[in-house]
Amino acid sequence: MSNLGNSQQVILVITSGSSTTTGQFQTFEKDGNGKWNRLLQGTAYVGKTGMTSNKQEGDGKTPIGKFSLGTAFGYQGNPGTKLNFKNSTADDVWVDDSNSKYYNTWQQDSNPDKDWKSAESMMHRLYNYGIVINYNTGQTPGRGSAIFLHVGNSYTLGCVAISQNNLTNIMKWVDPAKNPVIIQTPESGLSNY
Repeated sequence: MSNLGNSQQVILVITSGSSTTTGQFQTFEKDGNGKWNRLLQGTAYVGKTGMTSNKQEGDGKTPIGKFSLGTAFGYQGNPGTKLNFKNSTADDVWVDDSNSKYYNTWQQDSNPDKDWKSAESMMHRLYNYGIVINYNTGQTPGRGSAIFLHVGNSYTLGCVAISQNNLTNIMKWVDPAKNPVIIQTPESGLSNY
């Protein structure tokens, strides 16, 4: 892993191929001597149609790439993360309507300026804990939305899912001061990072 800039923490999600739905995650942290040490590992689940470097809204694929981490969230309280944490409520949604000016952002369903026809509830049973993966932050219409690291034990619609225990451990470990990133790739693409 040579293209990590000033990142000292990495969550690596690898699958055996681009059409596989199950893979592994590993977390690494760089020590004071510049050595990467593996801390956690476990099973990870990706999109029901695999992974892609050309993500499209609704394709069921997890985007391939290296992404920074956004807000941590959940509706069971902050498990002790250093990331900004947002408590989800019944009014919280993530807009997945490509025609909305709020596409791929967290909004309140009660927003008087609401212009979307579809959005995902942030009270979803798999979102009791999660971290926003900063994908398509430029809100390019149709390029995919609501990409999270969240709780789960089967394929996703484009997110990455891991066990709740592993996720809360990652949430406690991740430190914004260490510029954490998540890398999502089939094994064949590892050399890109």
